[in-house]
Formats: sequence, C-alpha cells, structure tokens
Amino acid sequence: MSEWSSRAVFVDQCRSVVQGYPRFNATIYDGDTAVLDLILTAKKDLIGSIAVTVFCMGIVCVFFIYSRTGVLIVTFTISSICFTLVGSLSWWGADMDPVTIVDVLIATGFSVDYTAHIAYKYYKLNGDPAERIKQSLREMCSPMLQHFLEQA
Repeated sequence: MSEWSSRAVFVDQCRSVVQGYPRFNATIYDGDTAVLDLILTAKKDLIGSIAVTVFCMGIVCVFFIYSRTGVLIVTFTISSICFTLVGSLSWWGADMDPVTIVDVLIATGFSVDYTAHIAYKYYKLNGDPAERIKQSLREMCSPMLQHFLEQA
C-alpha cells in the first residue's frame, strides 16, 4: 500500500479484528503507527483547530476593535478563508496528513494576522471611510508583502 491514508485505514481495520479476539492477547505492530494514528484523526483535529482559532480571534478582536461590525467582519473573513482553504483542499483531493494540517494552520494564522491588522488600522484612523480603507491598506500592504516574501 503506497497511500498513507489507505495504510492508516487498513491498520485500524486490523485493530478492530484483533479486538474481537481478546483471548489471544494479540497486538498489531507497524513502525509508522504514530503517523498512521495522526492521519486517522487529522480531519477532526483540523476542524476543531480551525473552530478554536476563529473563536479565539473573535474574542481577541473584541478587545482591540471597539466595533461590533469590525469584529464581525474580521471573524467572517477568517471563517471564509478557512472554509475556502479546506474546501479547496478537499476539491483537489489532498490527503489530510500532518504536513497538510500544519500548512492549513499556518495559512489560517496568516489570514488572521492580515485581516486583524487591517481592521485595527481602519478603526484607528479618522475621516472618510473610503480614505480610511486606502490608508490602512497603504500602510499594511508593504509589511504584509515583506512577510509573505520571507515565508515563500
């Protein structure tokens, strides 16, 4: 079996069969058990991590952005990015292995960072809303672009 997800399901099925015969005191050994167990729980863990991230960022934004609308926009943006990212991975047929989970969590962190900084800058500025958007994007795009290029 060359697919890690297939191996993980196979080892789990073998464990289920062995559990049906406790009198033999048999165990299933695979040197990659730690990774295979991670693969089996990856989807559930990823969804939980994203939900906690969105919830915590909503709470943090309440303290720094003194506008319900701003908090809702940031929370909606983060949720939208997360659902789009996970949906795209599913659509592409990507396996949810530990490396993919780390990549998704890093991408979620970037989206949280970018949207929170732009929204915070917007609500700190005074004046016309269109001018505030221009100014916050003007001030935040350069650091965000530098950060992106460092990570690439």
